Amino acid sequence: MRLLLLVMDERSEFGAVFLWDSGSSVGEVSGHSKLINSVDIRQKRPYRLATASDDTCGSFFEGPPFKFKFTLRVSCI
Repeated sequence: MRLLLLVMDERSEFGAVFLWDSGSSVGEVSGHSKLINSVDIRQKRPYRLATASDDTCGSFFEGPPFKFKFTLRVSCI
């Protein structure tokens, strides 16, 4: 299975995950309040997705269908 993550500049959602072959949606990316600027997808089982954003948070997802697991917040000194 090949996955594609589309990162958007929308107020309602910041990203979505699709199957590369069919274009079927397999999850939404949430948990950020600013633009996502980094993405990594594990292409083998268990499938995982990590995103990093300008809001200094990293969010983690498992799937498919990709569901939010947790967020790590980085504080600057």
